[in-house]
Amino acid sequence: MSSHFYEGVRARKVNYVLLNELDSKSCKPKDLPFMKRAPFRPEAEFRVIFEERGKERAYLDLDIPLSCIDRVYLSPWMPKTVATSVQKMLKTIPGAESIEISRSTLIQNDNWAKFGHGIAGDPLQDSARASLKKKT
Repeated sequence: MSSHFYEGVRARKVNYVLLNELDSKSCKPKDLPFMKRAPFRPEAEFRVIFEERGKERAYLDLDIPLSCIDRVYLSPWMPKTVATSVQKMLKTIPGAESIEISRSTLIQNDNWAKFGHGIAGDPLQDSARASLKKKT
């Protein structure tokens, strides 16, 4: 059940998978944001993500009532110092004081990271490769 309520925004329930059942041939890059390791199944997570290429934004204004949010996971690629600042800033929103906010540890599992890189590539290496091509 995927929903497109704003251009570039996708939302749906997370699919929980066992590491030994991962098959990079049948998984598509667009599915990765909605996959999580099976031990996290009790979280019954619903994710909302924003994807847009070629444009920079300072923010994206989405109308989501705070009553719909139990917790917020920040990107695992976000530097720890930035994550700490974002956590503090989000806690200043009236009504958000009790919402759990943390930085995801998803990419700290080597097998999970290898699976993701096998499907989508390594964003850091791809970025470095593109930067080198521009210089030559």
